[in-house]
Amino acid sequence: MVQQSKILETLGAVTGAHNISGLQVSDEGEVLFCIEVGPDGGPEIEEMRQKAEAAVREIKGVSHVRAILTSNKPAAQPSPDPHGMNKNPPLELPIKKIIAVASGKGGVGKST
Repeated sequence: MVQQSKILETLGAVTGAHNISGLQVSDEGEVLFCIEVGPDGGPEIEEMRQKAEAAVREIKGVSHVRAILTSNKPAAQPSPDPHGMNKNPPLELPIKKIIAVASGKGGVGKST
């Protein structure tokens, strides 16, 4: 059985500061793991993934290796006024009263 500590040690030498997660090792020696990369990675990231797979494949007892690249992009900041209701200058309409009509049935004159 392949030891996870040996795999992590090997990956640390190849991937450097990139985070390894989701490491799985089957009884048959199949290894699966994820490499967390930054959102602005280039072609060198794929090369690093291939080197990581090759390095783990050299460990005694490993039969198959699959590395998956993952990246989390920070969420965009929500707009302070997503529906455009806070107009600048404020939108002024000549409305004095609002009458709300609601019904789940048809034919009640909602359009008037």
